[in-house]
Amino acid sequence: MKYMVILKEINEFNDLKQVVKNAKPETFFNLKIDLTKNDRINAKKLALIDNITKNFSVIKSKIKYINLYVPYEKIPKKEFGHLYKLYKKTKDQIPCYVNVKHRYIDDDKFQDEKYAISWDLGAVIKANTGIEKVCDFIKKNRLSPFEALAFIHNYVSNVANYKTSNLLGGDWFSKDQFFVGAYLDLPEVVCAGYSSLMKEIIDNLNMPELKCEIISVSFEHLEKDYYAKHARCLIEIQDKKYGLNQTVFDDPTWDNDSNSNCSKYTHFALRNDIHDISVSKLYDYHLPYIFKFSDKKRTVEYCDFNPYRSLYNKSKNKIDQKMIETAYVNIMHKACLNKSPTEIYDDLKQIAKLSFKEQQERKFQGNLSQSNPVLTKKEVFGICGKNLTKEDEKELTL
Repeated sequence: MKYMVILKEINEFNDLKQVVKNAKPETFFNLKIDLTKNDRINAKKLALIDNITKNFSVIKSKIKYINLYVPYEKIPKKEFGHLYKLYKKTKDQIPCYVNVKHRYIDDDKFQDEKYAISWDLGAVIKANTGIEKVCDFIKKNRLSPFEALAFIHNYVSNVANYKTSNLLGGDWFSKDQFFVGAYLDLPEVVCAGYSSLMKEIIDNLNMPELKCEIISVSFEHLEKDYYAKHARCLIEIQDKKYGLNQTVFDDPTWDNDSNSNCSKYTHFALRNDIHDISVSKLYDYHLPYIFKFSDKKRTVEYCDFNPYRSLYNKSKNKIDQKMIETAYVNIMHKACLNKSPTEIYDDLKQIAKLSFKEQQERKFQGNLSQSNPVLTKKEVFGICGKNLTKEDEKELTL
């Protein structure tokens, strides 16, 4: 039997009634629901989503798929529940897609392009849930801004393995450029995607002492003779606990390692002069550009960046390996409740070894001074609120 598929735009309840009442067995519908109004989600349209969820057993036999249009991939908490309930109902039964209209502007190249990105609803749900979980953990455990940044860096660099989109040529509109790409069933995420996820978490954390922008920096590899562009984050941080008030660069992408079962902090909280040729011996960096966002982040503009005006360091203390390890042990202690201080110290040893090795291989002057932890085992126990056991004390005296 031949069947007909009709694209049906759903704007009111009567449109849904027409779908349900259609008795022709050979007729099916693709539903289009535009949830946007003045750059926000239209609350009245959410009632239509709720109706589909409530009456899904009746309507599902008439639907091929559902297309939702939203202002941006990060859904506000108040509206997220409506989409989550729809996802739970439709999962494994009817494909649901979320569409966002993005825009990219580069004045230097006279470039102004628009493109609609379509995501599986499940990936958008996972991305929003992941971001909220990270923010909730930071708030619940009252992490300081530096500890929060360490936790975010660790999460983002391990969220998914680096993987480019299978798109001819690749460009800013590839799924690997956006934070949701890391949550696809087969992840697609590169430096822009990791950086956008870090910014999204920090923006949603809404911690006044922690701010994030995305920069793009071009570089020449001085040994392998190639030219590339790379995205990383520019962070403004104030932290009384650690005596910090400065900008740093942060690069979760280059701490992602599919060949290791261990995190790294090589490119965490990088110094302000990291792009200088005297500091980085392997790459000749050009002046970076900064991404400026508008229109609920759907529009990104590629703008000149003046590091001499934008970078500062008014910190009382210097970010070094001991400070980084202190922050990491604090978050490991709170995130890994089943691990003993000895196990945390053993993990720290592995992280320190891999991180320092990476710094040496990248040939730059970073925050790390050695391949072993600078923190002592006794200090790790102290951070965890524990005293050394007799066995541990005996081991330290050997």
